[in-house]
Amino acid sequence: MRPARCSGSGDCRAPRSPTSRPPRTHFRARSPTFRTKEALFVECACRELLYVARATEQAALKARTPRDYTHALAETVTASDSVAFFAEALTLTRRRPDLAPLVERTIERLHAEGARAYASQVARHGWRSPRAPDESSRRFWAVAIGVILEGYAMGRSPDELCAEMLRVLGEQAKSAGDAARLRLVDDRDASTTSDEES
Repeated sequence: MRPARCSGSGDCRAPRSPTSRPPRTHFRARSPTFRTKEALFVECACRELLYVARATEQAALKARTPRDYTHALAETVTASDSVAFFAEALTLTRRRPDLAPLVERTIERLHAEGARAYASQVARHGWRSPRAPDESSRRFWAVAIGVILEGYAMGRSPDELCAEMLRVLGEQAKSAGDAARLRLVDDRDASTTSDEES
């Protein structure tokens, strides 16, 4: 073997033989292997949906009223094409039943996280909800998928999609102030009725 050569900067390296491999300078992370393009597509679509769900939850945290809360949810979810992307993945699973468990786990997580977030907001602000948190979450995402698919087919803008979602969803909850006003009206009506009867 030939002796090492030193440069003026003190860098001494042994010369490489023509058959030696270059040293590894970095390690590559192993990426998951997907069997097909369809499997990769479904994996990405599921991941994207969970990302948009997290962004939706973060945007809704700033809301102080049920109306603001619903608007923040609808505005965030319609600003992205992740829901439409996921809907395409749903149709793929009809041809590829082996991919259905991934979609099923994503939907379960979506509803569980949505129910948790909604229940937290209702409890924090003292809102009155006409539905259980799980039911509200399922309803929201079913409406979102339906409205967004229809809207994409008709070329609607994100603002139009948001307006349509708000129209279909309607009132998600009542604030504590609204509920108190309703109780006061009920109490007054009850006393008026009892006076009329006597």
